[in-house]
Amino acid sequence: GYLIEVDFVPFFGSTQKSRLEWQNWELNAQLASVFLDVERHGSDNTFLTLEVARSFTDKLTLRVDWVHDFHTATGMGVEDDKIFLSLYYYGL
Repeated sequence: GYLIEVDFVPFFGSTQKSRLEWQNWELNAQLASVFLDVERHGSDNTFLTLEVARSFTDKLTLRVDWVHDFHTATGMGVEDDKIFLSLYYYGL
């Protein structure tokens, strides 16, 4: 299998204030493929994940993920899309 990941923290804006506001955003892209049986054709799970994350405080982060399955061996090769909304609290 393989995994390709690109993470990007935007650094836009012409003023220090606007650059500080963008520090709380993060963009991620991940392409992965996992082979369940290397000798059998079509036994891979291949998917693309695009994520946008926003940190509101040091303890609270919201993430939205879109996952596109190009091929799933367990799903009989059917393409599929999913959207995940996750709220992380790091306060305990």
